[in-house]
Amino acid sequence: MESVLDSGKILGDRYRVLYELGRSRWGRTYLAEDTQPTGKRYALKELALRANERSQLNATTQRLKEATQSFNQLQHSQLPQFQEVLVAETRLFLVRDYIEGLSYRELLQARQQQGRCFSEAEVRGCLAQVLPVLAYLHQHGIIHQDICLENLILRHRDRLPVPIDFGSLKSVAAELGIEDSQDAVGRLGYAPQEQIQQGRISPQSDLHALGVTALVLLTGREPHQLVSLPDSEWDWQKIPSSPEFGEILRRMLAKQASDRFPCAPEVLSALKACPPPSQPAVEVPDLELPPYPPVPPFHRRLLGFGSKTALVLFLSGTAGTMGWLAGNAWIGSQVNQPEAPSPAEIPSPKQTPETPPEALSFPPRNDLEPEPDEELSAAEQARQRALRDRRVQLGIDYEFFTALVESQFEVQYPSQAGRTLSNTSEDAPWRDRRHEIASELLDRLSSLRSEARLGLGRYTQDKRDRWSRAANALHVSSRALFDLADAAFFSRFPEQEERDFRNEPMGQVWSAIAFEQLQALQSGEALEEIVLTDDVLGNLANGTLEPGTGKVFVAQLEASQFLDVALNTSQTALFSLYSPTGNFILLEDSNSHSWSGELRESGFYEFVVVSKTAERLDYRLSFAIANPSDGDAEL
Repeated sequence: MESVLDSGKILGDRYRVLYELGRSRWGRTYLAEDTQPTGKRYALKELALRANERSQLNATTQRLKEATQSFNQLQHSQLPQFQEVLVAETRLFLVRDYIEGLSYRELLQARQQQGRCFSEAEVRGCLAQVLPVLAYLHQHGIIHQDICLENLILRHRDRLPVPIDFGSLKSVAAELGIEDSQDAVGRLGYAPQEQIQQGRISPQSDLHALGVTALVLLTGREPHQLVSLPDSEWDWQKIPSSPEFGEILRRMLAKQASDRFPCAPEVLSALKACPPPSQPAVEVPDLELPPYPPVPPFHRRLLGFGSKTALVLFLSGTAGTMGWLAGNAWIGSQVNQPEAPSPAEIPSPKQTPETPPEALSFPPRNDLEPEPDEELSAAEQARQRALRDRRVQLGIDYEFFTALVESQFEVQYPSQAGRTLSNTSEDAPWRDRRHEIASELLDRLSSLRSEARLGLGRYTQDKRDRWSRAANALHVSSRALFDLADAAFFSRFPEQEERDFRNEPMGQVWSAIAFEQLQALQSGEALEEIVLTDDVLGNLANGTLEPGTGKVFVAQLEASQFLDVALNTSQTALFSLYSPTGNFILLEDSNSHSWSGELRESGFYEFVVVSKTAERLDYRLSFAIANPSDGDAEL
């Protein structure tokens, strides 16, 4: 993948890069502004070309221009406009309108942090606003092919859903060798079988994917968690909905395309005839806890030990004592505003529900940051507004961010501690330095997942305790979770390694990263269970770690067994080996990569590998296990 473009770089003599929005297998996506007088903002999706494709750049560009031509003819207020296919310095970009808002994936994740999902009325309102867009696309012969939570953006200015990232363009990218052909066929779990297995697409394909999207919003569960085995049928017992709405979803999700609604207008008509739900939204349990069977508590492991304990034992009232409470209301306005009920989009012969659903908006309308002081130069005012725009786009609370910037400014320049900078020319150099710190912090915070950024300033001891319990349900101790969090945090903020930042705003950033690591454990990205039997001898785990990442391996072993384990990798990697109760720390954050001896406890042992290098790290774990009667086993 190409290197990241610097902020301020001009592409095509027109687009000024502001910062990176995200990345995927396609390549990176940047936010850029037009240098022409309009100053309009665009999303520039870079298509990562392999070296052998650069010689065919002109042909590739022409094929993409042909593919996007049909999109340029669309005129619908809920569809982004494609501007052009841009070639700049042998790099290829698709330029489209920038949609300011959050994806429904990000909104659902914010809800889940509050222990709830979308209500039926909200989901019905969303469908009623998406279906006319799909009807318009289908009338023009375009099938989206990749409807999902990630590809629906709730636009800030009018709170309407906007579809992005059309799968039909992925198909073209796959033909050109840019996108993986399997990924281009359709999204597993959302796309129907005929699309995945046979590549057949139709309007019913999009309706099926939209129906799955509705299920995920209602339940907070992924599609594979809503399917019963072995028949692969939807488990409707897990899906809370009124009988009437449930019947609409069943028809949208029928296995055979011929059994589904034939077109989007018919689904919309069915919704209009469907009476509103009689029950208010049901709050679901804390969805940070995965659906795993309960396991015995890990007791002393629950809160961790040593220096890792110190990292999470933040004062429970930290956010309040730092004066962030006034600003923390913004996330509530984002996922829980009580204005503009959405059922109005679905006319019904019956009265509206007694409890209207929450309206969603982004960014917060009550952002507390004032306008720049008019005494400042026009350039400095513009700089402050650009910084504010980026902060708001990232969803970071103003009060928290101000506290974070001030604390880091005072760390770097102790002589300015406690001093308020004036608007005078004498303080201009200090204002410049403060702005540099703020801009750099946004660069670093942008690498956080959006749901982690949303919680900055709001992480409490209660949430951290819940993360510990969620990790324990995976047979992972808090100590191992914090190993992963430390590696990721110090990779992004190496200057903090010798500091005690627990009671500072930076402690909230560590918590956000710890939350990300819990998600990585729950998804299986950072967790693997291995089976060690008495005849095991050899390599059972190997892979590659990106800088600042780690992985936890768990294995169920018995007391009195003899274990011999070795990690083959760079000496910069840290290796830890923890017993089931945490009473015995066999290795912790160690540069020693081997251990052998008799086990003193029965249960799940943890083998934790974390990277401390700036390069990708290959590793291999080797094991030997023997029962007492078997004698010693050798690697």
